[in-house]
Amino acid sequence: MFFHKKKNEPQPSENNKPEENTPVQAPSSTLKEDAFVESGSTPSFEAEKAEDSKPFTPAPETADDSSLKEQATPSTPTPNAPQQPIQILVQNNPAPNPTTNASEEPKKGNYSTGKKVGRVLLSLAVLGSFVLAGFSIYERIVFAQTEKTGDDSYITLNGMSVTESKKVYGEFGKGKQKKAHDISLVGTKLFVSESKITPSLYASSDTTPIAGGGSNFYLYNLTSDVPLSASAKSDFTHHKFYIDLNDLEEGDYLLYSDPNSSSDKKSDINPYSLSFASPVSLETYSLPDSKTGIRKRITIRNNEASPFLLINIKQAGTTLSSDYADAVLFASTYPEADGTFTKKEVSSTLIEHLNTLQKSLSESGKYQIKVVSSLEEAIPYHAPYAFAVSEDITGNLTSLFTLDEVTWASTYTTNVLSSSSTLAGYDANPEIRETVGYLDQAGRSYADVIGNDTTYHATYQGKESFLFASTSDDTDAKLMLSLLSHNDSNL
Repeated sequence: MFFHKKKNEPQPSENNKPEENTPVQAPSSTLKEDAFVESGSTPSFEAEKAEDSKPFTPAPETADDSSLKEQATPSTPTPNAPQQPIQILVQNNPAPNPTTNASEEPKKGNYSTGKKVGRVLLSLAVLGSFVLAGFSIYERIVFAQTEKTGDDSYITLNGMSVTESKKVYGEFGKGKQKKAHDISLVGTKLFVSESKITPSLYASSDTTPIAGGGSNFYLYNLTSDVPLSASAKSDFTHHKFYIDLNDLEEGDYLLYSDPNSSSDKKSDINPYSLSFASPVSLETYSLPDSKTGIRKRITIRNNEASPFLLINIKQAGTTLSSDYADAVLFASTYPEADGTFTKKEVSSTLIEHLNTLQKSLSESGKYQIKVVSSLEEAIPYHAPYAFAVSEDITGNLTSLFTLDEVTWASTYTTNVLSSSSTLAGYDANPEIRETVGYLDQAGRSYADVIGNDTTYHATYQGKESFLFASTSDDTDAKLMLSLLSHNDSNL
């Protein structure tokens, strides 16, 4: 191996040239044990260790051969002793770069500190991303939970969680779950049956297909935790197959029909649920209270996620929204002659009479009455009552489904289609049949049924409907007011 001369170094003179037997420097890869050439005395381990610890100091450029030999020779040889070769210690660590500025040393510390700060910031960024991801997942879960509040969500009791509601529901029997196959809300009157509701079903003396082994329908007040078998019930004996919800106080209710309806043991009471796969949600408003003027919102819900059909009653203030009314008022356009119905135009006289009736019914400020121009307009309007006025009849009519034989038998009659009709036994007058809705086969377009081609909004909900004979002595107005005030409730 050869050493290269540094640039600008003075060339050695002939007198300063090293002797030919001077050993060359060992390669840097040579082990330390090989860095020493055998001499008259072998250096001890301590001397070797001390020699290793000495830093390498380059010889001055003006040093002569004798000075170089003195530095390399560990001891002064005797005259008779053989001359020892120069010992060269190889330093593996590179010598400091003389061009390096001393001020750059602190920069390494600054770089190290900056690197640590960068790592900390990177760690915080990664941690923050995990936190953000976790929050996003949580937010999506919460959104999914709050989003599921539609008609198919679990039906909770007022002021209770799902867990609390399940505990209350779990106290009752389950014998009537999915046993109700038909339902309808007509005005504020609730109809439920274990069989399809038809006029012939209600005409029969056998009520088993309607309520199983029960003789009536009853309500259980979950809020007060009491059965209402003595008050909130139907009356099959007097053709009252419904429960009127108008008079109920605030709270949650279950519907049942067990014979032992007065039992204090909840497990003996089996509330109904509907057999339908699709959810049912019905809503209407009661008439205003006679003292306070406050109405109640009536909601009926059922779905597969919940064990029972639930009725909820809440106070709803004294004023209805613009698309709601206590009664919708319109003119009859289907006169009957010899069992056949025809359609005619409304006279200006009848239109004026309707406006007069509206003023009379609204005079007290308690009731909101909406006058509409036709049967088609009356059908979708939200109201528990439908009042039609005719110039072609002499008696007052109501639906076969809501006729109260005890209260109204002497005031109202029913008019049903003949046995030759495809809707035999159903209400004949379109003004009644079509506004009662689902229960009365409204809008089904039976070929031989006049007025059955209305644009019916197919829901399990309709209006309690009446057809009045137009009078000049305000008799029809008085009858309407008696209907509105008859159901006034005391909160």
